[in-house]
Amino acid sequence: KEDAAKLARAELLKKMNEWTPIALEYHPLKVGSIDGTDEEPHDRAVTRALLSRYVPNKGVCGDPHLTLFVARLNLQTGEEKVKEVFSRYGDIRRIRLVRDLVTGFSKGYAFIEYKEERSLLKAHKDANKLVIDQHEIMVDFELERVLKGWIPRRFGGGFGGKKESGQLRFGGRDRPFRKPINLPASKGDFYSDRYSEGRARSRERVWEWRGRNRDNERSRDSRSRWQEERSEARVENVRDRPDFKDDRKDQER
Repeated sequence: KEDAAKLARAELLKKMNEWTPIALEYHPLKVGSIDGTDEEPHDRAVTRALLSRYVPNKGVCGDPHLTLFVARLNLQTGEEKVKEVFSRYGDIRRIRLVRDLVTGFSKGYAFIEYKEERSLLKAHKDANKLVIDQHEIMVDFELERVLKGWIPRRFGGGFGGKKESGQLRFGGRDRPFRKPINLPASKGDFYSDRYSEGRARSRERVWEWRGRNRDNERSRDSRSRWQEERSEARVENVRDRPDFKDDRKDQER
């Protein structure tokens, strides 16, 4: 058991050292997990992505390492508007606004190829979450031809997603991985270390709270006694005055 616990701890430390918030290689099972540690698919889309055999489109021209991906565009936004906005970051070689093959309408995302890498990096840094035609856009590098194992959203992969669908994908710029919690290897370590520390802190807070209550009660008691003594002293001073008249004696008479 001790050897198994040491092995599990070593494996966990290895994963923690290799962990990054952005996926360096696309794996549907990992990107379907909030911290990239899932071992079983939690929705059908992940299973569909695992079974798919997607091959990147070889007909796409241009340098993928100089290409920017722009998503969440207004469906009414055209190529000219995209060019007007993104040309401020550098010289553009080509723009491809993805459209539906049947209707010809925009699908809300585009690819922009720059002539220089510094223009690409500047646009990637400054244009993310920019508002164009009342829509906040999302900007990232092209992934289809760059990220190993990439699977698009239509096959159950991609990055992002909506909470309502229950098919969120992590490891991208918009929704990076959260760092896994480094739990102790054995249950005994957990209860002996973390749990005992938590109970000690809670006891300290309880004793501190009780001590404060005692101090407050003592201060209230001393304050009330001081007020009573002060009022009695005032009454005595008034009675000692020569012009003092006791109404109670007049009533008795």
